[in-house]
Amino acid sequence: MLRCQRRRAAFGVKRTILTRLYFIGDRVRGIVCQGQPCRTSDGVTIGDSLSRVQRMYGPAFALAPPGTAYRRLIYPTAEGGNCTMEFEFNLGIVTKISLGCD
Repeated sequence: MLRCQRRRAAFGVKRTILTRLYFIGDRVRGIVCQGQPCRTSDGVTIGDSLSRVQRMYGPAFALAPPGTAYRRLIYPTAEGGNCTMEFEFNLGIVTKISLGCD
């Protein structure tokens, strides 16, 4: 569903890749990925547009604090249960991809 890979920096330019795993006991509860190599199994990556996410995944529950350019789209996963995939945006560009289960 979500792939986060570490790659070597090209031409001496460092890239920041931040991946966090969240656990409850010995089970993974969620993963948050920020950085260019992060992408979903459908090919949506950090840096893609809001319209691309909506084209790939369709309508979603959306959160947007009033008066901000920040927005989050929340999709239930195909696997069912209480899991969601979330995309966070700044100025219409994906900045974070999260997958989590309650």
